[in-house]
Amino acid sequence: SIASLYEPCRSSILPLMVKEDENLRLATTLTGMAWSVMASIGSGLGGYFVAEYGMTACFVLDSASYAMSAWLLYRIGGEWQALSDGERNNHGNESIRKQIENMIVMGWKYVVTSSFWPLVFMKSTTSLVYGGSDILNVSFAEEDPFSTKEEQSKKLGTLFLCVGLGCFIGPILFEPFTRIDKPKTVLDACVFSFLFQAVGCLVMGYFRPFSMTMLSTIVRSAGSSILWIDSQVLLQLAVKSDMLGRVVAIDYGFALAAEACSAMVAGLLQDNYNVKPREVSSIMGMEALFFFTLWWCYSTFGSDDVFQTIKENSESEQSTTKLDKRREEMRATERTKLLPHCV
Repeated sequence: SIASLYEPCRSSILPLMVKEDENLRLATTLTGMAWSVMASIGSGLGGYFVAEYGMTACFVLDSASYAMSAWLLYRIGGEWQALSDGERNNHGNESIRKQIENMIVMGWKYVVTSSFWPLVFMKSTTSLVYGGSDILNVSFAEEDPFSTKEEQSKKLGTLFLCVGLGCFIGPILFEPFTRIDKPKTVLDACVFSFLFQAVGCLVMGYFRPFSMTMLSTIVRSAGSSILWIDSQVLLQLAVKSDMLGRVVAIDYGFALAAEACSAMVAGLLQDNYNVKPREVSSIMGMEALFFFTLWWCYSTFGSDDVFQTIKENSESEQSTTKLDKRREEMRATERTKLLPHCV
């Protein structure tokens, strides 16, 4: 529940902190890579702590890391405003409940009437692919009937480490092929990321050795990371800053719901229908191929309106930035003129 509040806020505040489009792409990529490092190191440490010191020590370490994160967030300085003074005054006259209701309704209306609405479902499609991976990772870690609980914990931690490693490598591999001034390249990166996910899932489904499971996990997670980061960049470019928080919340809500559905289906297939974990992984691979075809058709035949919206938003943001700089220069000039009278 807390994560569902944090992620939209974190994603929507980035464009307010980083104004230039190219720097915004780099900032979004860096935040994704930071998560990847956290996932790889944290997962390895988690598996080690559970095996050596038990579950309680692992949760204590996890709580300490959250406290450190909260302190770092508190240390971030600056003031950012998505709304004008007049808009904030209008909302200030409404009750909190009314503000929330209006924001939800306005957010949905904005998405439904927009040209970019298909992008809101991009994360949810990749979530449908990788959502069952956590369930499968547990099955793969326990696949050897002769392994001990400690060995299974270390294997599970290793697989999650591979997830973090893949998420770190993926954006680096695709970064030379994407340009923020050519958003079509960013969308194409999202589309072809499904091929990485398909290859990873299919290899995992057909090759049993644990080393191949590790390698395929890296490939699959690289694909999901590329899509997650680049789809976020596309939304940041296409959505107005005062609506970005609401759009990201809708986008993230769909993604979480899809991930939960995928995990539930993966568990049901194994428990109720006796489908083997490797077979479930193969199904996920075919699912990724289906979504690759779907998004390739959209990128090829239906994305022109999105790029036009991105172009208009970029021009509008540049004009706003120049106006803000001009206002700040005028304020500085006025302060300089008033300074002798204040002495």
